[in-house]
Amino acid sequence: MALHRHSLLALAAIAVAMAHGTAHADADPALAVSLVRERDYFRAISVYKELAFHERDAAQRSRWIYAIGQAYRLSGRCDLAMDVLAPLLHGSEPTPNVTGRAYLQVGLCDLSLGSSAQAVVSLEAARVRGEGARADLFRGIVDFRGERWSAARGRFLAAARDAPDAATARVATDLADRAAHGESIPRRSPWLAGALSAVLPGAGQAYAGHWFDALQAFGFVGAFGIASLVAYRYESTQGEPFVLTGLALGITGVFYGANVLGAARTTRYFNARQRDLHEGDLVRRAVETPF
Repeated sequence: MALHRHSLLALAAIAVAMAHGTAHADADPALAVSLVRERDYFRAISVYKELAFHERDAAQRSRWIYAIGQAYRLSGRCDLAMDVLAPLLHGSEPTPNVTGRAYLQVGLCDLSLGSSAQAVVSLEAARVRGEGARADLFRGIVDFRGERWSAARGRFLAAARDAPDAATARVATDLADRAAHGESIPRRSPWLAGALSAVLPGAGQAYAGHWFDALQAFGFVGAFGIASLVAYRYESTQGEPFVLTGLALGITGVFYGANVLGAARTTRYFNARQRDLHEGDLVRRAVETPF
């Protein structure tokens, strides 16, 4: 009976070992790279995790951890990407360039989360650690999004000059050309739009080309303005305490203020839309290309 039990335990151990070996054999780096190119990021992450788990060499393991963080960032899970990459940002660095590239990934996460100031900090840290060309490329994107055209063009040209590969150089050159023509992008002034809508409700929205919003703003403010006048005439002739008039004026004021603020917001949307059309898919190509 004891011998039988030992035999079962031995068979179980062999099965576990075989399964363990099979899992490791399935963790093919080329497969992971292919999955990333196909944007099947979560399957790629599974492969990279398997590779990192079985890797005994610290330098190579840091590469797999970096690849996991990059795949999370490309999939849109910047929270997980930052958690994975955090150990690579601090402590001893076993592999050249991994820390610099990790800072680039964190900087891109900051940029996608709308934190341009923090993105600049991360990208400067990447530059210090040897990733000057890509740091220039992504810093240029920060300036491009901020419509600082001259600064953006200078960074793109520097990135193109020092680019580590042809794809980066091509994107940087194209973005430099777009930045050179940034001043020609059609723009609308939020202040002017607000002033126009303050004078005539809906005029600011029309100035930004949003005619439906213009008609809507004019209609609501006009309708409640007329209602306020009607309520005032009724209550003044009837000797009422102007409760309806006050209520109608309050509602009119709310719609009037929303009309002015909405005009400014509409122009900002217009400007962002024009900038996005000008940049085309170049920024997307830059931030979605694995490196």
